Amino acid sequence: PEATYEQIVMIPRIADGFLVKDKQGASAPPAVMLRRSQTDLANDEARSSLINFLPTTSSGGYAAQPFPMELNAASAMAPSPSGRLLAVVRSRDVKGKKEQSLEVWDGGSLVTTVSGNGELHGAVYAGDLFSS
Repeated sequence: PEATYEQIVMIPRIADGFLVKDKQGASAPPAVMLRRSQTDLANDEARSSLINFLPTTSSGGYAAQPFPMELNAASAMAPSPSGRLLAVVRSRDVKGKKEQSLEVWDGGSLVTTVSGNGELHGAVYAGDLFSS
């Protein structure tokens, strides 16, 4: 029973997802961005990662990028309408205070980070309106 439990909790679960339109035209199939959650039993924590599936022209299917990007402390994320940029909201405890930051990514590069604490700015809303 314990070995079965360990196998089951190691299966990644889809936590969120986005369809990103192709920049070339509306006729091309969209890319798929999935935020996955997985239990790390060895470290007793939940881990979250972002994996992209890009359309393949030869087979008409999708191919996953080889390595997912880990999303440490990410409470929300959303791609820009063009799909080029990705906004990530991170929530951390720093010296006993809750701190949030908003990061903007372009491909694999961090473009900018805006940091704030809960005293200066309230919690960032990450409901349906954030990702629509």
